[in-house]
Amino acid sequence: MAAGPGGFSEYILWRRGASAKGFGFTLRGDHDFTTHRFHHRAHPELFHPYYGPANDGDLYSSDNIRAYREVVRRSTDGQMLHVLMGDGGFDVSGLENIQEVMNKQLLLQQARARMQM
Repeated sequence: MAAGPGGFSEYILWRRGASAKGFGFTLRGDHDFTTHRFHHRAHPELFHPYYGPANDGDLYSSDNIRAYREVVRRSTDGQMLHVLMGDGGFDVSGLENIQEVMNKQLLLQQARARMQM
């Protein structure tokens, strides 16, 4: 969730090899997944980026989260996820003392999405 460019996913795929399959959800654009830069042992073909019906990766959209859950459900034969990582964030340079306040909504959305998975 909000995991572009994909470093944590890359690490799991590298460590677990072909026994893992990844599903990613993040904003399109500057912070999109960089599977072409994954470590050669990370098997980027086992990683499925998804951006929702609006094709924007907006974590705040309930439609996107519901659609993401359905993609995961279908792709795992209903087994769903064993691990879910939430790596969302943004630049808080100069505002480090209030970064928790600034990130509150994003963190809540990631938790909400996790509860729906």
